[in-house]
Amino acid sequence: MDVSVNPGSTYYYAVVAEDTGKLLSPMSAVTSVKVPTPPSAPANVAATPAAANRVSLTWNTALSGGLPVLYYQVFRGVSASQLSQVGTVTQTYYTDMSVNPATTYYYAVVAEDSGADLSPKSAPAKVTTLRPPATPGKLTAAPASTSSIGLTWSAAAGGSLPVAYYAVFRGTSAASLTQVTIVAQTSYADTCLNPSTTYYYGVEALDSAGDSSAMSAAVSATTNTPSNAAPINLLQMTTNSFSPSSSNLAGLPKMTIGSTVYDDVGYQSGVLLNGKVIYNAYEVYPGGISWMDAVNNAVTMPVFLAYNASQQLNGFGLASNWTWFDASTLEWYSKGIPQPGNTGSKCVSPVNNPTCENIAGGYMGRSAYVGNIYYPTPDYHNPYPVFLAYDSSKAINDPSAYQTFVPPGYATTMGIHYGWCSSVTDGRFVYYAPLASPVTGSSGNIFRYDTTQPFSNLNTGGITSAWQYFDMKTTPGNPGGVDANAAAFQSVAYDGYRYIYYIPFQATLIVRYDTWNGGSRPDPSGFTEARNYVTFDPTRLGSGGHPQVAGQGNATNLAGFTGSQVVWDAAHQNEYLYLVPWATFPNNAQNPTLQSTAARVRIGTMSGSVWSPVDITSTATSPSSSTPNWEMYDLTLLVQNTAWQCTWPLVQSNPILAGQSAMAGWQEAWVTTRNSTGVTFPPRVGFVPDTSSFVVQHDVGHHLYDSSGWYVAQIPADYQYGTMGGGYDAANAILYPAPPNAPLFAFQFE
Repeated sequence: MDVSVNPGSTYYYAVVAEDTGKLLSPMSAVTSVKVPTPPSAPANVAATPAAANRVSLTWNTALSGGLPVLYYQVFRGVSASQLSQVGTVTQTYYTDMSVNPATTYYYAVVAEDSGADLSPKSAPAKVTTLRPPATPGKLTAAPASTSSIGLTWSAAAGGSLPVAYYAVFRGTSAASLTQVTIVAQTSYADTCLNPSTTYYYGVEALDSAGDSSAMSAAVSATTNTPSNAAPINLLQMTTNSFSPSSSNLAGLPKMTIGSTVYDDVGYQSGVLLNGKVIYNAYEVYPGGISWMDAVNNAVTMPVFLAYNASQQLNGFGLASNWTWFDASTLEWYSKGIPQPGNTGSKCVSPVNNPTCENIAGGYMGRSAYVGNIYYPTPDYHNPYPVFLAYDSSKAINDPSAYQTFVPPGYATTMGIHYGWCSSVTDGRFVYYAPLASPVTGSSGNIFRYDTTQPFSNLNTGGITSAWQYFDMKTTPGNPGGVDANAAAFQSVAYDGYRYIYYIPFQATLIVRYDTWNGGSRPDPSGFTEARNYVTFDPTRLGSGGHPQVAGQGNATNLAGFTGSQVVWDAAHQNEYLYLVPWATFPNNAQNPTLQSTAARVRIGTMSGSVWSPVDITSTATSPSSSTPNWEMYDLTLLVQNTAWQCTWPLVQSNPILAGQSAMAGWQEAWVTTRNSTGVTFPPRVGFVPDTSSFVVQHDVGHHLYDSSGWYVAQIPADYQYGTMGGGYDAANAILYPAPPNAPLFAFQFE
């Protein structure tokens, strides 16, 4: 091999043979050869910072000097004049993963052909690696239950790239932490841990390239010790869903809000009557940036929905089992003409009703029925309502099944304040519980309808003698009321014998009305007499001059109730009133403070066939038959129970309710005594979830604060906030909650 040649030169060669005697042969024929040149230096070398510890290089294919280019040698250094080889590749790109963050490097590339000829080094390329995120600060860890710890930390500052995620590390010592998850937010609930155990945590910030910060200082927390309370019961539940829309319910009306077209879908409460699950026509919810913004953006809609209950759970998802009715197609008194009193300053110009005419829609709250006739309650969001009476023996979409009543305008002949939520009957009269109106604010004005008289004013005009009112709220314009705080109720209950209980939502006074007018038998003539109304503030329980309360919780949290239920124990000896907690809005907050403290009070006893009332305001401790036995229980305590499932959520998933308990926020209640297989049990009161992630039932035979009396089931993740009540099929143990948006759910309890 001739190694003394120069690249690119042509050389001529001949060969002469020589034997052992030094004799030479003639010279061979002359042959020539040109020595190949080395490859050209790779061009367009580009170095790009891909991460804090990663650089990506690319270059053009080197030109061959005669032999094929096989390899590329990659050189790196911290200066252009001091480069060392870091790799050899066959392709025209290279990823260097041995660099340091925020450091400047220089790269060059040399091509090598099949003859090991090397090109000149390329021109150097300069690059500075990325700077990783800063370390997350203010990491805190706190026990959330016996099996979970909640972590929070402050957002980390980004380096060269923004922070995208956080890696959470956990261990049983600060020196041995292992990554357990990656999250996008600055909080994390670590679940399914061992009780009474100390865990250590650290957090690293990660940018979009995967660069990690230094780990935060480790913090520790110890899971709670399980309570000594008896285990709760796991409630077995099967679900089905249906999403009503114009695509599966032919002809379903629509409305336009702003520039967006919505289906007329949005319900609150309902009832099961004559084989139909009826969903009250309520509002269309386009949403909002806060809870109250969403409420204020909602628009009243008039479409009722009915499900054929004979199809039970399996048929719930089939559109063929559903029927709708547009109540705006009905006729009513003065339709299309604003009532006197609803003009001027009393016309607040709702989005879909700019002239403040009385319209159908916006029915809310558990409502009364007498026989076949159902009386959906006009909600306070519709300040110009049409009251309805629906004969449930007829189809939901049969116009002849409906009667209408239009109340006179504000401050004319039926009081200053309007706006209701829920209604109840004593068998003859329907009482509409006052809540509020956007026109005149909170209301204490009860409307009462006598079911023995004609409902409608369609033909007669004005009000009929069947309708009366009494405003419980004392104001300068209504000095004959009961109390200045006797207003803003969202639930009402009847004990079945004598008293009607108005349950406070925005205020704190329970008001009890005596339908016997102070006598020994029913006497409706005392409806407008303030002396027949007694008030009681449950937030004062346990304080001087008020009844004592047993249980766990804080009596000051006995507020924000949006449901109630009267129920007897299994022996039919003690009658209770349950109060269902939802939320309060302190200082007119835009988002609710969810409530979790339930209450119950004994309101009656039975001896033989003789019913006796129990005074809920009584401080007496004897005889035992006359004591109200107030009880309360903060349901968030259930998360400390030994039977609590570690995979169950502890906090709300909705950002506007961030940090609040998932075991809080129910609206309305029902009574159940059997499951779907026909197994019977003592009466239980169930709470319909609104914001709560759980449906709960309480065995009436247990104290409210006895955890073994509670039954718990987690609801589906896409269950809609804002759900209030709904129909209940007692024979088949199916609850039909009524939400303001799709999907609708049916829950069957096993």
